[in-house]
Order: sequence, then C-alpha cells, then structure tokens
Amino acid sequence: MLRRALRYIECMRHILLRASALALLAAILLGCASPPRDRGLAIEYYNIGNAYLELGRLEKALDAYRNSLRLDPGFLKADYNLALTHARMKSTAEAESILKRMLADDPENVALMATLAWAYHLGGRDQEALATYDEVLEIAPENADAWYNSGLILWRMQRQEEALRRLRQVLVLSPEDPQGLLGAGSLLLSTGDPAAAEDTLARYIEKKPDDMDARYMLADSRERQRAFARAIAAYDGILARDQKQAGAWFGKARLLLTVIEDPTRGLEALHKAIELGFADRDAAKVLQDSEGLLERGAVEQAMKESGLLP
Repeated sequence: MLRRALRYIECMRHILLRASALALLAAILLGCASPPRDRGLAIEYYNIGNAYLELGRLEKALDAYRNSLRLDPGFLKADYNLALTHARMKSTAEAESILKRMLADDPENVALMATLAWAYHLGGRDQEALATYDEVLEIAPENADAWYNSGLILWRMQRQEEALRRLRQVLVLSPEDPQGLLGAGSLLLSTGDPAAAEDTLARYIEKKPDDMDARYMLADSRERQRAFARAIAAYDGILARDQKQAGAWFGKARLLLTVIEDPTRGLEALHKAIELGFADRDAAKVLQDSEGLLERGAVEQAMKESGLLP
C-alpha cells in the first residue's frame, strides 16, 4: 500500500549504517607493542566488556574496557571497543578522540576511518561522516560499505541523485548485494522510477523473501506503473507467506474496489483486513475519497463500524 511504502521509505533515511562496529573490528589489525604483565586479566575484562556491549549494557561495557586499559594501557582492541561504545552512546567527542589518536599511528587504516564516520553519523554529525567516508573511498574505492553508508547519508541530506549514484556503485562492486538492492530499490521508488524500483526490489526479494516491507514496496512500484494485476499478485505474495497481513488484505481490497472492479472479492478482502485489525485511518479516508469506488455504501459502513472512519 502506498502510504505504508512511503512510511518505510522515510524509515530508510534513518537506518543504521551497515557493517556494525563489532564487525569492523575483525578488519583491523590491532596488536600490542609489548606484552604487559597483566595481559591475562586485561583480556578477561575485555571479554566481559564485549559481552556487555553485545547485550547493550553500555555503561557496564565502558567500565570493563576502562579496567582492561588500566591493566594494559597498550591493549588496542580494548581501546577500540571503548571508542565504539562511546559512539553507540552518542558520546561522539570521546569516540572521536580515541579513534583519531589511533589514526595518528595508522593514518590510512580505512576500518578505523569508517568507524569514525559511523561515530559521526550516530552523533548527528553527518557532514563530517560524509567527508570521512569520502576519505575512505579515496584510499579504498572498492569499499562497498563506504559507498552504501555515504549513500544513505546523502539520502538523509535530501541529495537523492548523489545518493542513488553511490548505492548503484555498491551494485557495480557486488551486483547481488542485498542491502544495496534494497537501498537502491527504495530510493528509486521515492524518486519516481517505479519500473527500475520494481526490478531492483524483485531481485532483493529473491534473496530476502520474508521481508514484508520490501514486498509492500514492490506492490507500490507496480501500482505506480498502473500494472494493477501485478500489484494484486504482489499482495497475494505477501498473503501466501502470512495470511494475517492486514495491510495486504486492505491494499488488495482497495485495488479490487477501485480499478479492477471486482466488488465481491473486494468486500471480502476489506472485511478480512478489518477482522485482522487494520487501523490506518488515513488509508481508509483515501479509499473513501477514491473516484469510482464500488459498493460505496457497504465499504463506508464496514469502515465506520470498525472505527476506521468517524
């Protein structure tokens, strides 16, 4: 349904940048200049910090990493995880201080630079995040994560054409990249290219068939092309996987009652949506205002009785 798809597109602007900071750690070759006398205990605190970080108990994670560094000030993995914990807490200045200190010793470490960009993004400093991702791409133009993440930031900044170029570059580097396909498909839909969006979203759904939001966007892309039978097929694809998707029943009802002109099936789908708790009053008003709505009296009565219309 159009409104649900638009809400999802809006949500995409605020999606977390991909490649979690923990995953980035695996890409960083962090060593230690010399083995300290308390290395064993420092590692124990480091592991405790990792456990707390994974659980989202960030204050506890900070304490554990700080204890690890007190025992072993040169333990770079603990230093790094301390930085990313600050980033997750949106303590951007603290994360920035640690990461820039580490970069001073390894100025072309793209994983550290990408983590700094991620920290800037979480702290709402997207201009600095974008500039840092650009630095990553100068050193490593094959870095798909930097293309993807900077694309999302540009989208958030309403620079859609630049964002789309970057998301497409992800697909040049990795044509079947699921997040690249989803990001590009979502952006193509929002910028008014439903045919290209349909193709891209269909490729994504082949890889992630249980992503219902993507399936709703696929239905929307087909409806925008006035390919109503294929839009119905997209809603049927949702319902084949989950019969309790009230939005799919309503979207199907709307098409059947307005453009496909099958009032019997349309009313059945509408009652099914209401039975499952469909509650989008804006969508109900759009249906009520549709020209050529079939069985208008029955439709309005059903929606009023369910509270969808006043």
